[in-house]
Amino acid sequence: MEGEITREDIDKNKLLAAISYIWILFILYWLVDSKFVKFHARQSLTIFLAEIFIAVSEYILFFLPNYDTFSHIMGVLLFILRIVGFAYGITGQVKKLPIVGDLAEKLPL
Repeated sequence: MEGEITREDIDKNKLLAAISYIWILFILYWLVDSKFVKFHARQSLTIFLAEIFIAVSEYILFFLPNYDTFSHIMGVLLFILRIVGFAYGITGQVKKLPIVGDLAEKLPL
């Protein structure tokens, strides 16, 4: 992302950054002019895309043994990432989530 995230931006937009992790509220990326919110909304969008990928692959690969267990574990891990992201947003932290943070930076938005 261009430029630095300012303390004023963080203080003003903590709540929006946190709620961007709730379901499809990553759309705040396009609705709010805040680098802090965009940082968190990008990560939330990446988690959402991973959830869609897992759901679709579950329908396609249902016949594989133990795939449902794998998809459930991945779902729980992604849910935990959402909780951690929410906590980072509400406390004003600009930290990348594991794995997701690096992928989020590569999204062509």
